[in-house]
Amino acid sequence: MLCAVALTTCLGATPARAVVANVGGHAYGLTPMRGVNPAALPSVQRALSASRLSATEPLPYDKTGQLAYHLGPVMHSVTAHVIYWDPGGEFTATTKSIVKKFFTDIAHDTGLATNVMSIAGQYGDGTGHTLYSSAFESEGTDATAYPANGCTAPGGADTGPPYTHCLTDEQLQTELSAYVAGQSLPKGPTQQYFMLFPHKVVICFTGTSECSNNVFCAYHSSIAGGTANEIIYSDIPFSLLDSGFAKACQADGHAEKQHPNGDNTGSDETTKYADIALKYTSHEYTEAATDPLGNAWWETAHGQENGDKCNFTGSGFEPGEDPNAFLPTLGASTSPTLYNQLINEDHFYLQSEWDNAAKACTMKPVPITGAGFAPEPATGVVGASISFKGIATDVYSGLSYVWKWGDGTESFGANPSHTYGAAGSYEVTMTPKDEFTFATAAPVVHTIIVSNPPPPAPPPPPAPLPPPPPVPPAESTTTASTPTSTIAAVVTPNSSFTQGETVFNQRTGELTFTQAVGDPGTFSWLVTFQNGKFGVFAASSHKCKTGFVRLGGKCRPSKVVFAKGSQAVATPGTVTFKLKPSASGLKALKTALKQKKGLPVTATFTFQSARGGSPVTRTRTITVKLKGR
Repeated sequence: MLCAVALTTCLGATPARAVVANVGGHAYGLTPMRGVNPAALPSVQRALSASRLSATEPLPYDKTGQLAYHLGPVMHSVTAHVIYWDPGGEFTATTKSIVKKFFTDIAHDTGLATNVMSIAGQYGDGTGHTLYSSAFESEGTDATAYPANGCTAPGGADTGPPYTHCLTDEQLQTELSAYVAGQSLPKGPTQQYFMLFPHKVVICFTGTSECSNNVFCAYHSSIAGGTANEIIYSDIPFSLLDSGFAKACQADGHAEKQHPNGDNTGSDETTKYADIALKYTSHEYTEAATDPLGNAWWETAHGQENGDKCNFTGSGFEPGEDPNAFLPTLGASTSPTLYNQLINEDHFYLQSEWDNAAKACTMKPVPITGAGFAPEPATGVVGASISFKGIATDVYSGLSYVWKWGDGTESFGANPSHTYGAAGSYEVTMTPKDEFTFATAAPVVHTIIVSNPPPPAPPPPPAPLPPPPPVPPAESTTTASTPTSTIAAVVTPNSSFTQGETVFNQRTGELTFTQAVGDPGTFSWLVTFQNGKFGVFAASSHKCKTGFVRLGGKCRPSKVVFAKGSQAVATPGTVTFKLKPSASGLKALKTALKQKKGLPVTATFTFQSARGGSPVTRTRTITVKLKGR
């Protein structure tokens, strides 16, 4: 819906602002077409009375306030379903292809910060955020005949082509529920349904004359909201999309209708102008995600959701006006084929969305600025750790860092350290990223020179033997022989080792480590990863103890074994180990691949010289990332 579905309202005496309407005790959010005075609507007056908010306090567009959180849930991901309720086959192949391209492209670019959909990631509900994690699962035509008219299409605005059917939202909900059940489609808080109606059909709120030809362009709501079987849906009518009234739903300050995808042929009885319908479809998409039940994110003073604040071009006192509602445009586009979104390389003309962090209507997230890092020390030595400190400014407060060390390994975190196993010149690349909106900045690259360690100092020369004692004068012819001493060489045990190259197989996840030792002995290793990040792996104990954490209400190990083992080394020199991932490790790698991420693992190696002495242990962090087939 184009405004908060709640018992509060976003009313005003000025035209074309977003409102909450109360019909039969059920709240609907809607955005009036431009030129409608919502304060005069009966359903709005009932909501106004219930909320006790004033309808006569207009504010300039930039003074209407930030979105506030009202404790309800958001959609952490969106799986979209498109349904054409069109028994007469009035939707053309052209219109359907443009709608399909839009939903396909939105799903294709999921996880990127390049379009308006990712702005919503900053809004969360305490258990997660409205991440740009989108899929397009189904598209279908509902050929069920329309029921008898449940309303009468009102005059006073668009009198239609003429209109042949008038359906109520109650009739819409009944048919949508039946279609979802009949097609065995999923329900719940990650599914979003878009029901499209041809130009000759009007949708009205039950028992009112507030309809899609004289009041609103579209709205979103829910069936059985807040339950496991909820159906989150948007009504997407084409009622106003004709030569006379289409601009009421694309109020961009231009007289021409913008149609970058060209769906503009046919008479006023034709269902067309898919580009204009996609403007309010994207509006509903993000508002249903950030406020699916009307109790999550909306602006308290007027009840506007994130799309409402950027609904049409203007800079006056009308809530919903913003000079950047359709700006900036992209490329060399000219009216009437302007476009302002490039999604999967396709052109669309959508509205902007309200960005709390930017305090403005924007077309994509604010980029991260001030990115940089410094190594300490500035140059490295083989086998010695180098510390790195990343810096950047992220207005969304979800800053993370990805580090590529130039040796085939990766790490995450603001202040990691890395140890190189061979001398050379390495390009270290740091990329900052916001975890909520996926905003990023250009990668920062520094070259690190790593040298071999200096040879050990030679041992000091042995101390000279003391001079022999003087020989006393002989007193007899019998002499006693002086015993001689033999000094045995002492060999000191050496459990030290040098960590060399680390390589991982991007197909199997197998790790290959190269180490160098000065003594024969035994290597042992333990490679682990953090539990819960890419799957939850159960513990055998029912009570948490040291080394265990509670995940999902159960006691589970805080670290999960990726690989473990040992190997004897018969002679000094270089030795290579191949470590295959455990079943849990392989499962975590595959989960990370689905999320387009790597799995950070911690490898601990211990060497014990066969000559005795204390063992030596070294630890390093590696990010293992499978490559998709």
